Formats: sequence, C-alpha cells, structure tokens
Amino acid sequence: MTHTRIKLFTSLDKKIELMYYYVYVLLSEKDNQFYTGYTSDLKYRLNEYQSSKVQSTKYRLPIKLIYFEECLNQQDAT
Repeated sequence: MTHTRIKLFTSLDKKIELMYYYVYVLLSEKDNQFYTGYTSDLKYRLNEYQSSKVQSTKYRLPIKLIYFEECLNQQDAT
C-alpha cells in the first residue's frame, strides 16, 4: 500500500516527511445509503471498493465518493 507523503525541508536541510490520512464519505447509488471510513491511501481504497473487495459495500455498488478531508494524523481521521 502506498501512502501520501509530503516532504518538507528545514533551514538545516533536514528532511521531514508527513503522512496524511483521509476521512471520506461514500454514497451507494443502489440504496442511497452513506458509508464512512478513513485510510492513508484514498486512491487505493476507492479502487478496492470499485473492485468489490470490501464486504461492507460489495452489494451496494455503484458507489461514489461525495466527500473527503485530508488529516495530518490517523487520530484526526477517526
């Protein structure tokens, strides 16, 4: 699984990497129900949903991403 990382450089040229987490809301177009979750790799996770690899939404396809928010840490995304 890949992770989104941002590289920052300080005045001392020390590299600081930040990993983001994403909280998201999906909408099932089949039953108009919402599903929420969080992940460190939004693109990968959405692909899992669309490929019917997630049990909780497998029979609720098609689904669409209606909202996501980038968070600086996992605790903020949960």
